[in-house]
Amino acid sequence: MELTANDNTVYSFIWIDTKNGPLVVEYPPCLGAIDDFWYRWVADVGITAPTREGGKYLILPPGYKGDIPEGYFVVRPTLWQLMPFRSFLVDGSPKPGSSRVKKHLKDLSACRCG
Repeated sequence: MELTANDNTVYSFIWIDTKNGPLVVEYPPCLGAIDDFWYRWVADVGITAPTREGGKYLILPPGYKGDIPEGYFVVRPTLWQLMPFRSFLVDGSPKPGSSRVKKHLKDLSACRCG
């Protein structure tokens, strides 16, 4: 699935389905994006996002007309999304990156809103 993957980098992939409503993702400060089902870019997240760090993203389903709370980066993608991201080595070790993901990435099922 990856064209330039490294064997010493921690990669994470999350499939997101918004057919049951919006989702909130609290994203770690890692390099990442949200792509649609066809692997087309939808949004930058993490260190490539406007804040250059992690944050809270509200991922809306197509045609969503409900309330949008403040304090979130709003993403209006298609029904299914892929959220790939990578953590970087620190002094040759993948452990700090793995720890950062475990600390900051929140369980999507517990964050359903709307």
